[in-house]
This record gives sequence, structure tokens and C-alpha cells, in this order.
Amino acid sequence: MADFFDDLPDDQKTLAKKLRAFVRRHDKNVEESEGDYMKMPAVRFCEAGVDKYAIAKTKRGLTFHTMVMYAFPDIGVLAKKTLSGVKLQKGCINIIRPATLSLDAFEDFIAAGAKKDYTGVVEYYREKKKEKRR
Repeated sequence: MADFFDDLPDDQKTLAKKLRAFVRRHDKNVEESEGDYMKMPAVRFCEAGVDKYAIAKTKRGLTFHTMVMYAFPDIGVLAKKTLSGVKLQKGCINIIRPATLSLDAFEDFIAAGAKKDYTGVVEYYREKKKEKRR
């Protein structure tokens, strides 16, 4: 994972490593890899081969993609209630003011999402892949 982190400015590197640590601490079902995510350099976390989270570098800073927030509306509500310094989209948290982001709240958000049963999401995307091959 050295390349992704090495290419970040120091403040973004520190934050990205903390977010990565939260995912690794709370979600034992994911495998980590490095590569592009939505055409951005990223660290990706997949469960059973299906994207679950990604930490990506944008022109403006960092973004945290989470299919958990997209698939489970209550996790999105938790993000809206507890995360500051961010801009939320369906499955994306753009970190616009890192200094105002509560790392404790972000870790709680990751922990809550990691408790969700992601099996249905994995099955859905596996079926979509099968349909494309037909």
C-alpha cells in the first residue's frame, strides 16, 4: 500500500491512514488492495470480491466511498447526524474540511456499518455480473 499513501500530502496521508485503520479494526470481512476506484487512485476494500469501501484521492482532497451507506439507509442517516466537515452523496463522503471531521464519529460510523450483513449486496452484484456475461 505504500504507493497510494506516499503520493499524498502529509495531512491527507495521516487522515487516510486513520480511516484505513478504522476499516481494518472494525470490518474483518474485507480484503484490501490498491488501485483505481472510479478513475481515482485509491485503497479499496472488498468483501467476497465486491467493493465495500474505498479511500480515494480527488483533486480537492480525500473521499471515502462506502457501499454500506448506499445499501443501508440507516447508516446514511447516521452519517448525516454525526459527521461534520464533509459533503455526503449516496455512497460517498467527500472530506472537505478535515480539521472539523470528528475521527471518533467517523470510527463509530465505520463500526456501525461493519456490523451490517453485506451478503445481500454481494449476491446482488454477483447476479449483475452473471447477467452481463449472458
